[in-house]
Amino acid sequence: MNALLSAVELSQRVRQLGLADHIRKCVAYLQQSTETFDLGEPGSRLELLQIYRRRERLAPRLGVFVAGGAALVDALQNSNAETIHVFHIKGPDVSAYIFLENLPEKNCIGCIERSDR
Repeated sequence: MNALLSAVELSQRVRQLGLADHIRKCVAYLQQSTETFDLGEPGSRLELLQIYRRRERLAPRLGVFVAGGAALVDALQNSNAETIHVFHIKGPDVSAYIFLENLPEKNCIGCIERSDR
């Protein structure tokens, strides 16, 4: 059976990332949510690093801004976890991806929100 994480628990982890607007929106959404997130199968940290590095490099050319993207790349690069859990949350005012290390602490290492400019 996979582990579960409540929206409130997830919001507490995301809040530790700081006070950027996209993080505050994500935390506000999670605090109002009654969702429970199934940790499921994590993805490879190295594959995620490769994907988000490429996206950050191409973002200016494509006209796409990813709030928290550069910080996520740094966090993935510095993480000791081999695998990462990724959650997509979507509400009326937020569409974001949250990244948790697949370690006993389940530290949140990133929250990104994509928007077209």
